[in-house]
Amino acid sequence: MGTMYQDTVDQDTTVRSTMGEGLIEAKLISREYCLSHWVITLSQSGQCINADLSKNVIRYSRSPLPEVISSIGFRIKDAQPPIDDLMKNLWVPFVKRPREFCDCVHWVLGVISIYFACDCIETVSTTGISKDYLVHELDRRQVDALIRLQILALSDVRVHQELWQSGDQVQ
Repeated sequence: MGTMYQDTVDQDTTVRSTMGEGLIEAKLISREYCLSHWVITLSQSGQCINADLSKNVIRYSRSPLPEVISSIGFRIKDAQPPIDDLMKNLWVPFVKRPREFCDCVHWVLGVISIYFACDCIETVSTTGISKDYLVHELDRRQVDALIRLQILALSDVRVHQELWQSGDQVQ
């Protein structure tokens, strides 16, 4: 296993991609329909495209993502293939599940696995995560983010309850 680097929690590593060959990244963000949601960012030669799977539809944007909670990036080997070719592999068929479940982890893992199979990205991430541990890391970071959100929500409720009990105004 490669060297483990600092976790990228609260970091957006897209900036690193402008230095050269390009980067495929799984980025964890929060959406209304999935509070801990993985998207894919393809960046190369000054271009940056975000792909977001939501209810069996892939949406693309060049706009900056909202707050990135965490990211896992893989370098594109020899700056090939170009982003336009990589975009052709963003649809991964999978078993449809009920609408209340988000398939973002499975989709991101499937897309990155296709890039591994095509041998167009490095097999160890920029933060030292090997392809063999990617699913575990995607799950771990997603669960950690959900736990942090729940802790924040509970602490916010507790503060409001304490203020209410003390007779102070809740704002």
